[in-house]
Amino acid sequence: MKIQRISFLTMGLLLLITACERSVEDELDVIELGEETLDMLANIEDHDAPTDYIWDEDDVLNIVLKGNTADSDDDGVMVDGSIVTIIKAATYRIEGELYDGQIIVDTEDDSLVRIILDGVSISCSSNAPLYVKNSKKVMIVLAENSQNFISDGVAYSSDETDANAAVYSEENLTIYGDGTLTVDAKYNDGITSKDGLVIAGGNLIVSAVDDGMRGKDYIYFKTGTVSIVAGGDGLKSDNDEDSGAGYITIEDGIFDIVAEGDGIQAESNVLISDGTFNLQSGGGSNAYLYGDVSAKGIK
Repeated sequence: MKIQRISFLTMGLLLLITACERSVEDELDVIELGEETLDMLANIEDHDAPTDYIWDEDDVLNIVLKGNTADSDDDGVMVDGSIVTIIKAATYRIEGELYDGQIIVDTEDDSLVRIILDGVSISCSSNAPLYVKNSKKVMIVLAENSQNFISDGVAYSSDETDANAAVYSEENLTIYGDGTLTVDAKYNDGITSKDGLVIAGGNLIVSAVDDGMRGKDYIYFKTGTVSIVAGGDGLKSDNDEDSGAGYITIEDGIFDIVAEGDGIQAESNVLISDGTFNLQSGGGSNAYLYGDVSAKGIK
């Protein structure tokens, strides 16, 4: 049985929802946090550690994007034309522009791969521009005051990957920092992790033909600002095979979401502590839904 519940953990939530089917009161089932919920949140401990947010600038390795290629003097980076592959866990700072290329993370290390985006523009017409293929976990850091842009094409040509988002990760992914990341996803999703997705800061601007941001196992949103225009759902967690997954937890943040589907959609639970929400789903309150299309503010 699919459980749809929303738990409000503290007061102070400002919520404005424009949805097609139900009022806010119809959608909210307020519950107490029980052992099931606490067990569900425990799996984030392997993903998110305090040490992930600490690094030494003297140890940062540089990757400079130069149009159709890139420069790096470190042996943990392989450059093949416009394909840049990180094969060793470390902290990397990336800057510059990459035309029709990819940043790929493919490591066998047990340590965190930390990628600092410091004024990048990365496009790829036929695959995910930023693709985490293999790694224990990856953190994307948005450098302070930086403007970063990632965009894909309308079709992916490779049959070798399951990538379906402009920022796509097969592993646990964290986004953090004080900069801005703008994602233009013309193929499918904007930002997707096939495991867990933690948002710990940054200004995220996402336009996607399908879902804006998706963490299959969970989305854990600590803080940040999100602006999403999505042809599918805005925020989504859709693991329906694990009772301890498929949830969205929001501690705080500012959310401006326009979605043709649901604004925020979780397979199991949505847990909200605080935040400011402006959600429009399904074309707004005057739109007409066909068939079994779901377009709730929070589901």
